[in-house]
Amino acid sequence: MSTKPSVGQGPGVRRVAPWLALGIVVVVGGLYWTSQRPAHGAGPARSSAGEVMFVLTPRAVSDGHFLVDVQVNTHSGDLAQLDLQAATELRVAGQTLRPVAPVTLRGHHARGRLEFALARAPDAYEIVIRGVRNMGDVTFRWP
Repeated sequence: MSTKPSVGQGPGVRRVAPWLALGIVVVVGGLYWTSQRPAHGAGPARSSAGEVMFVLTPRAVSDGHFLVDVQVNTHSGDLAQLDLQAATELRVAGQTLRPVAPVTLRGHHARGRLEFALARAPDAYEIVIRGVRNMGDVTFRWP
């Protein structure tokens, strides 16, 4: 009588199964991560003209808000007087949107997050920050 294992139960299957499961997790995780980014893979945009330097990094849409991380740096005074909620506009598909929540900045080097009421990440858009310390308008465009 043969004691040969049936198909799918040999030691090779037991060695491959964990790797297969890991591969599935990586693929599904990758699909989730790419769905959280703007479709065009937007990276950070920087401005270095003037007294204040901005770095804006678009993130994802979460709970109906398009999120954009912002870093602000200066060596000429405190950033606390800068009201990003009032100074910032998102322009997308003929609309102009303001951030829905204030961004509190303090000191010479600050970070925050701009949140715009938008159901999905836009493919092409611009963010304008107006009237910062006599710099005029600072415009960031994606792509």
